[in-house]
Amino acid sequence: MIQKIGKENNTFIEIGAGSGRTAATFLSINENAKYVIADIPPAINISSRNIKNLFPEKKIKHCFDINDSKKLLDELKLNDVLFIFPHQIELFPKKTFDLAIAIDCLHEMEKKIVQKYMNSFENVSKALYFKVWENADLPYSFYKKYSVHKKKDYFIKNNWKELLKERCLFPSNFYHMGYEFDKN
Repeated sequence: MIQKIGKENNTFIEIGAGSGRTAATFLSINENAKYVIADIPPAINISSRNIKNLFPEKKIKHCFDINDSKKLLDELKLNDVLFIFPHQIELFPKKTFDLAIAIDCLHEMEKKIVQKYMNSFENVSKALYFKVWENADLPYSFYKKYSVHKKKDYFIKNNWKELLKERCLFPSNFYHMGYEFDKN
C-alpha cells in the first residue's frame, strides 16, 4: 500500500490504535515519519505509554486540549508523534496526511460514525488503509450489518481509486483495503 501511494510517505494518522503496534512499525521503518494517533481512553493511554517506551528519542506530545487548526498543525511540525481525540481529526487542513489508517475498528462502529470517519479521512489524507471483518454484525444490533463487498456499507465513494482489496491470511475472515482519494 505504501509503495502504491508514493515514496514520500511521511505523515500518517491512525484511529483506534489500540496498543500502538502499527504506529511502532511505521515509526521503526521510517525515521522521518510524523504520526498522529486518534483514540479514546483507556486505549490512547496504553498506546502513548508504549510509543514513549519504544521511542524515547522521538518528540511525542499529547494535544488533547488543542482546538485550533493552526496550533495543531504547528505541533505536528514540531513533534514526531501526536496523540489526539477523534473529534480533533477535523481540525487538520486538507490533505495533511499521506495515509489514514483504521485497523480492526470501523466494523465495531455505528454507521453514522463510520461515515463521519470516512468523510474526515477523505478530507485530511491522500489515501486510506483499513482492515475489517469480511462480514460483521454491529454488536447489540440486529439490523446493522457490514460487508466489504458492499461499498455503501463503508461509505466508499465511486471516485476513490481502489489500490488494495484482499482477504487477509490471518485471520482469514478479515479483508484489508486501500483507497487513494481525489487530489482536490
